[in-house]
Amino acid sequence: MFLLVLLKKILPISVKSWCNKFIKIIQNYDEIKAKMAELETKIAEFQAQINSIDKNDEIKVKIANLETNIAEFQFEINSINKKGFLPLTINHWQETIVCENAVNLALRDLCKPGSVVFDVGAHDGSLALLMSRLVGPKGLVCAFEANPQILDQCTQNLVRNGCNNVHIIHRCIWQNSHDSLKLYQSLTSPGASSLYYFDTELMPYVSVPTMALDDFINVTSLEPAVIKMDIEGAEFDALKGIQEYIFKGKPHLILEQQTSDGRCIDFLRDKGYLAIDLNNYNFLISNNNYPKNTHIRNVLFIHESKIQQTPYSIELKCQLINSYGFECFTAKNDNSFFDCEIELDQGRYAFDLDFKSEREDNILYLAVYADNIQKLVYCENAKWLSASYRDFILDLRKSGKVKIEMNFLNNTLDPSFCINGMSIYRVLGHSGSPKNHFIFE
Repeated sequence: MFLLVLLKKILPISVKSWCNKFIKIIQNYDEIKAKMAELETKIAEFQAQINSIDKNDEIKVKIANLETNIAEFQFEINSINKKGFLPLTINHWQETIVCENAVNLALRDLCKPGSVVFDVGAHDGSLALLMSRLVGPKGLVCAFEANPQILDQCTQNLVRNGCNNVHIIHRCIWQNSHDSLKLYQSLTSPGASSLYYFDTELMPYVSVPTMALDDFINVTSLEPAVIKMDIEGAEFDALKGIQEYIFKGKPHLILEQQTSDGRCIDFLRDKGYLAIDLNNYNFLISNNNYPKNTHIRNVLFIHESKIQQTPYSIELKCQLINSYGFECFTAKNDNSFFDCEIELDQGRYAFDLDFKSEREDNILYLAVYADNIQKLVYCENAKWLSASYRDFILDLRKSGKVKIEMNFLNNTLDPSFCINGMSIYRVLGHSGSPKNHFIFE
């Protein structure tokens, strides 16, 4: 290392540049080796705790929590590739963005060129990238991310993709500013880090500074037309910090919601908002209207005075056009791969895949293609997907073939998995894709 630093001072510029890059690689490698050693130490500590516990019925939950922590640390070690770098997780800007399908389509419907929009809970920057291209060079995206665990990757992804109309703010969006809160970190999925966990005894955490959006708007004079918010259960707390602007500006809101929590629906409906479940386009009166046994939904809130300015209408509904039995899916590779292909006309459709699983020790890759172009992808355990992501919306700009694939990865076969069929609905009361959809088609 010392020799490289010395050579930098005496060699030509091109060689100096190489030295700079090589030094960064070495430094990064050393950091990763240290991180891996730290994780392996923690795994040994957790395993020792498990071995020391008398496994009786009263403490099975605690043992399960310890084993979950071990799995998370091991997953992080395994995710580091041979070069020592975490992979770039988002599509390049010129490619179609397929993550968060329900939110993705709503953003395309509502983000207009020249608008100011907020991405609260930016994670790795995937949706901020989409919003960046939709609002264009005269628009602005304010991307808020509290978790330092993912902040660097978010920044690098947006810089690599040339999103110079995105402003990243490292703050925890909350009901007031200038506080400090504990953010409990998930190592398997940084996006799942949260202010709220039921068992925090063994969860690593960082202290993060808070900010109320009303304060940010008042100081910057940036008034968002659309606010997307996915902050792992803290959405209602964040709404309490933007009450002034909600009353004044009536922005469109896209919120991830836990189905057991109806506070955001009650709060916003009381202020004149309509609530639409983005997975099936049903209007919500309360959280009792969510499909049974679901855990997570994405909800669009539009103020009743502004719905005519959007592609949505109060007549929005889904009309059944066809139902299929399990025989529409073809099983391959010893029941590790299933696919189905159908023809559909141009339009927007709601799908309901009726599949079930009782196990979480698997990885199910669910993807949807239209004319061989990927439109949607989920990758999670089958039990979770069957509970919260069996229904989705698909927008077809032209008639053609739609293919659905369900593939168990890494030989994680699931004997409890079964497909009962599929229903397809045509979306009515939606005026069609805005002109800016062509940017990502």
